Amino acid sequence: MHAPSPSYFLRAPFGRSRPAGPIYQKRLLLMDIIEQRAASLLLSAIDTLGPDPAEYSAISDALDHLHRSAFAVEGGISRRIAPMEAFDRALDTNREIFREPVTMQGFAYSRPHGYSGDFEIIERIYSTHISRDPKLSKWDQFFHASHATQAVRNRGRILADLLERNRPESLLSVGAGPALDIARSLHSDSYPARIELLDNDLKALRRAEENLQAFSADRQIAYHHKNALRFRTEKKFDLIWSSGLFDYLNDKTAKLLIRRLFPMLTERGMLVIGNFGADNPSRPYMEIIGQWFLIHRDAENLRSLCADIHPDAGTVSVFSDETGVNLFLCLSKSKDASNAFSNL
Repeated sequence: MHAPSPSYFLRAPFGRSRPAGPIYQKRLLLMDIIEQRAASLLLSAIDTLGPDPAEYSAISDALDHLHRSAFAVEGGISRRIAPMEAFDRALDTNREIFREPVTMQGFAYSRPHGYSGDFEIIERIYSTHISRDPKLSKWDQFFHASHATQAVRNRGRILADLLERNRPESLLSVGAGPALDIARSLHSDSYPARIELLDNDLKALRRAEENLQAFSADRQIAYHHKNALRFRTEKKFDLIWSSGLFDYLNDKTAKLLIRRLFPMLTERGMLVIGNFGADNPSRPYMEIIGQWFLIHRDAENLRSLCADIHPDAGTVSVFSDETGVNLFLCLSKSKDASNAFSNL
């Protein structure tokens, strides 16, 4: 579908009633200008069948300015505080690109499995899925060029490093999803000999089983279809890994889950929790276009989640991946455990 001219979207900014206060009107005018620039850049890219790499920075900067004007962030959580009628019209009018699961950003927005960050979009991020439709492929390339998608793909390398350094005999993955982080970190070595995966989505576990089929002959692999907070076991694990679940948990729930998981560690065990950092440069794109909202945390926020763990119980550290977007909270059961990753 060919997009209408930019004037269609920009001729009536917001349509709000405006109080007489000059400061408010000045802020409103600035907001309109910011929104119109973002919508104009978006429509220009639509007319050329998607953005070229040379345009990525300008579009990202415009979205960043729009996000700062239209959203408020408090406690790591965003909420919209101003309408974006012109920009929303641009998205809604071009549904195939932005609202339907035929593109990466459309998949994020439409949530075909009922929730954000489902196993299928994670698989598409790992495989750098690009539409074969020339009208859509450049939008998928733009999606995959973001810091956020690179951070997701980095999880497999982070886990591989943890396995190599610590050589755990047992691994529990909480919120396992399609388990591609595990699949990409396993080798012919026998460690970990026992792997257990926990997820609330049965389809995700079935996909995980497919992805780990090649490793099932020489390892014990178990799958648990259960809410993480209701999971109980007498088994102990050398490594408990949760790469993305905590992005969606508020502080109260996150602390409760940590209290449940920590006693499941062996004496040499380590609990590693991934969380997108507060300085995620992809956040405006994710929230404005994909309406994909995470609870972002910085290193201090992550450490505060361990407040209920007695300081004599172990060591706490935070490290990041190379993008700085993925932060990882690490709780080691042993007080003298050396964590080469600790960098924050």
